[in-house]
Amino acid sequence: MQVLRHCTAALAVVFVIRAVLAGQGAAPVPAVGEASFIIFINGRDAGREQVNVSKTAAGWTITSTGRVAAPLNFTNNRFEITYAPD
Repeated sequence: MQVLRHCTAALAVVFVIRAVLAGQGAAPVPAVGEASFIIFINGRDAGREQVNVSKTAAGWTITSTGRVAAPLNFTNNRFEITYAPD
């Protein structure tokens, strides 16, 4: 059940990013790069997540890795999603 919750959260982030990009119309192309996030549970540092956004001829690729400690004990060895160039 915990894994399903994390997958749902990851998909929600992807859908939000996609909705924001779609709603911008002729906005500038988003920048590529890396970002690191600290995950808090009940105000305490519980883990880290590293995300990379890149653009190739095949389209946009979002990859991430991370780990969340107890009480969730969740490790994301690699998450990757690719969007078509259009």
